[in-house]
Amino acid sequence: MPVTISLAESKEYPTSEWLNGFIDLHMYNAPCVFQRTFDAIELAKQCREAGYRAILLKNHFYPTIEGAYLARKMVPGIETYGSVVLNPPVGGLNPWAVDAAIMLGAKTIWMGNMYAGTLSEKPFRTRYGLGIAPEKWKTRPTKRWMLHKPINLIDLKTEELLPEVYDIIELIAESDIILDTCHISKKECKILIPEARKAGVKKIILDHICIIPDADPEFFPGDRWTVEEAKEIVKEGAILEHIAGSYIRHPKETKLLVEFIKEVGADKCEIASDCGAFSTLHPIETMRHFIYTLVKNGISEKEIEVMTKKNPAKLLNLD
Repeated sequence: MPVTISLAESKEYPTSEWLNGFIDLHMYNAPCVFQRTFDAIELAKQCREAGYRAILLKNHFYPTIEGAYLARKMVPGIETYGSVVLNPPVGGLNPWAVDAAIMLGAKTIWMGNMYAGTLSEKPFRTRYGLGIAPEKWKTRPTKRWMLHKPINLIDLKTEELLPEVYDIIELIAESDIILDTCHISKKECKILIPEARKAGVKKIILDHICIIPDADPEFFPGDRWTVEEAKEIVKEGAILEHIAGSYIRHPKETKLLVEFIKEVGADKCEIASDCGAFSTLHPIETMRHFIYTLVKNGISEKEIEVMTKKNPAKLLNLD
């Protein structure tokens, strides 16, 4: 039976030492179109006090590189990095945006989320986009042009990557930074990851991987993966990212995650919070609680260190 841990109980447990040297590759900061809890400097200060080694900032609407740059100057003692998400505000699958972001210091290129995750030609909006997102997350009403067509990575007829995707993965390979699949479909992941490896991309994160058959799509976006499928994709060099912010809302699923990690291997996984939004728990408390819950359900402290420190450090070229 899975062990369900209350937030109060996890705070009593001496998990602080587990956060020393922790690296979170998936955090949100203000300003943003959606409501966020902390700006980059505030987030860096709090994470430094908790013992974090590094954090990576994400925003659905603009590159976070400048905020990360200022945070590094203002908050020494912790590395703060920026990224860019290939959503409509930066032109979608736009090599120009990727090239500029890399030259400015981006450490991750996310393959899009608000309009990704489906293979279709029809205009649509997801629950993560401005069209359906809860009103409390927005700063203004949805407009007609926000109902953007899907951003697919492949030609739907040939099932081959689009030319601009090849340009993007070439840029990522040249700079030796992280390619993150973000919310693209499983089918696209299976096409993109091998091609990215062939192009020379060494650091690939398969984001939001979900192995829960009937998972809540709000907190486990994207397609479901079997253990067998996961084992095949890690052979291509992908690191599987497990999101604390999702599982902390569904503690009964944690035992399944533990079994999955044991089967695939902690050396093929990393853990991130995916927190910082107004609607989520505090990112540091989320990680403290999640790590404790994993340990209570059978993950060793050594495996925690691999997933929260060693693997993220390699992805950021810190080690």
